Amino acid sequence: RSVAIDQSGNIFVGGQGEFGSFRPDSLGVLKYESLIDFFPKGHENFEDVWDIVVLEDRLFFRTSRKIYQYVNNKIRVYILESDLLFMEKVGDDVWVQDNAGNLVRYLDDQFVPVLDSKLDIGIITGVVPFDQGRYLISTLKRGFFVFDGSSIERFETKLNGYLRENRITCLQRSDHSDEIILGTMLGGAIAIDT
Repeated sequence: RSVAIDQSGNIFVGGQGEFGSFRPDSLGVLKYESLIDFFPKGHENFEDVWDIVVLEDRLFFRTSRKIYQYVNNKIRVYILESDLLFMEKVGDDVWVQDNAGNLVRYLDDQFVPVLDSKLDIGIITGVVPFDQGRYLISTLKRGFFVFDGSSIERFETKLNGYLRENRITCLQRSDHSDEIILGTMLGGAIAIDT
């Protein structure tokens, strides 16, 4: 379901009821190592690991109900108000959206609100730096929004009708140009020149 590579090149994966890493053996063949031995008691059972985020020396694994943080061979579990819909690295933060309309970020070993109020924009599928300190937010069914640090507003483009119809599933800023790349469920990939 999910994969991430840390700064040292270690490969971390998440699946159904399991997450761990692939490490090379003495012949260079990748072998899977489960992290199950590091789980706190009572938190060993979960379904899918939907996202993995690397933040410096920490890894965050998102399941439907919990976030597992792995650092220094220890796992800490975070439980938010409701089912978890989205998790992504945004700048130097980890942002998480839950089904109750909360948008939170990781700060000082806890998740704190990004906004003072609940969100009503649907399921977030991506967040990228946009312009003048603002972030562009994509949603699965409702198109684009812009976050300026204190509020979120709809961002209208000529593509919004197409995007709402074809559903945005992911959003990334290109490493090689000023383009924003998005993937859709039904309409392929689109590059937007900013």
